[in-house]
Parts: sequence; C-alpha cells; structure tokens
Amino acid sequence: MITEHTFNTDIITINYAEGGVSEALKNTPIAIEGQSTPVPARTLFGEENPWFRDMAENLRLNDPEMLTAVLEFNSMHEGYDYEQLFPMISCPVLIIQGSPANGGMLTNEEIERALTLLPHASAARMETVGHALHTQEKEPVLLAITSFLETL
Repeated sequence: MITEHTFNTDIITINYAEGGVSEALKNTPIAIEGQSTPVPARTLFGEENPWFRDMAENLRLNDPEMLTAVLEFNSMHEGYDYEQLFPMISCPVLIIQGSPANGGMLTNEEIERALTLLPHASAARMETVGHALHTQEKEPVLLAITSFLETL
C-alpha cells in the first residue's frame, strides 16, 4: 500500500518543452508501507505508465503558484479547522471520492464526517478510479458532476 507521496521539487525548475516534467515525476520518491526506503515512481508504476504524461500535461496547464501549495501542503493547512469551517459552507457541495483501494486519498470515515459537517453535501463514490479521478476514467466522474449540477 502506498502511504504517502511527495512531489520532487525539481519539477519547478524543469522546462516543459523538453518533456522534463514527466521525467521528474518518474523520479518522485514514493513511500511504501513496510519498506524503509522510498522507491522512484517509475519503479512502482512502470516506465510507460500514462499517468506520468497526463500529470505532466495537467501541471503545465496549472498556475505555477499551485505547485507552491502542493509542496507546502502541511504548512498551508496548519490551523485549518475543518470541524469549524465546513458547517459554515452554505452552498451545495459534491464530494467525489476515489476508491481507497485504487489510491483514493479520502477514507470512507472522512467522507462520512464531511457529510455530517457540510449542511448541503452529497458524495459520489468512484469504485474504479483512485486519486487522479479525471485522468483515469472520465465517464463516471462526468456523470457524477453532471448529475449533481442537474440538482441545482
């Protein structure tokens, strides 16, 4: 089981035109439960896994400051009290959960807690995709989003 991942900070300095982002992602260390040393993503997922190409394209299209938020995730969320903030959200919310068995980050318990705290929330659980919802299987995710939007 994958327990955590971190983005290789070399991504920030890579020239997108050279295809370097995909290579940097392949070198990203991934911690595996029960192993003391992280392994490069290319070892875990395989050299030709389409995730590397898809994620590189995804990163290319994002605001560069988004990477700062990813790299500084823990400090960015310090003091962020979900228990206090979620009940204050008054608009409808759709939570899309990737399957924990396929790498989804939110546990069933976290989803249930969020549904309790958010006054107008619903959840769509994706059984066939993990964390990268929209890059693995678009159809179930699009169906969940369009069904949610039709309720508004």
